[in-house]
Amino acid sequence: MMAIKLPEILVDAPIWWRIVEMAIFMSVAFFLGFRAGRGGRREIKGNIPVGNTIPSREELFTDESSPWPSTETEIETPPEIIPEKSSETIIAEAFISSDEADDLTKIDGIGPKLALILKQNGIASFEELSATSSLTLRKILDNEGPQFKVHDPTYWPRQAALAKTGNWGELKTLQSDLPK
Repeated sequence: MMAIKLPEILVDAPIWWRIVEMAIFMSVAFFLGFRAGRGGRREIKGNIPVGNTIPSREELFTDESSPWPSTETEIETPPEIIPEKSSETIIAEAFISSDEADDLTKIDGIGPKLALILKQNGIASFEELSATSSLTLRKILDNEGPQFKVHDPTYWPRQAALAKTGNWGELKTLQSDLPK
């Protein structure tokens, strides 16, 4: 019997050559495994029509992981047409809504979430906010959680007092002078 003699370079190969061999082997193994696992591709049924027709997703894909949304979603109906209001009605509604509740988000540092928290704690108007001490406001914020510690209610009562009396120009001046 004749023995197979390997080339000398393969018998006493340096370490870098062994690393290159291992990298090539692992790359080939990864590629074969990737292809064996379908490689992330979906199977396509039959022939794809050619021309101006667009096939449906059921015609193209056999699995449930289709990139298109489900066909069971409801189609939104157009909104109803709202009849126009007279100018007197609009003015009356503005006065009624201003008496019912003030927009606390006009105060620098109060967003919609904080306005909701204040309303839940009995502070729904500029008058109530201006009568509340900044220490009480700090306690309300602390009770709501640590995410509200970044807010500084020090100037909220003063701003609310200006908004309550309708001094919007003075309020804007104060807000521009506040520390950011």
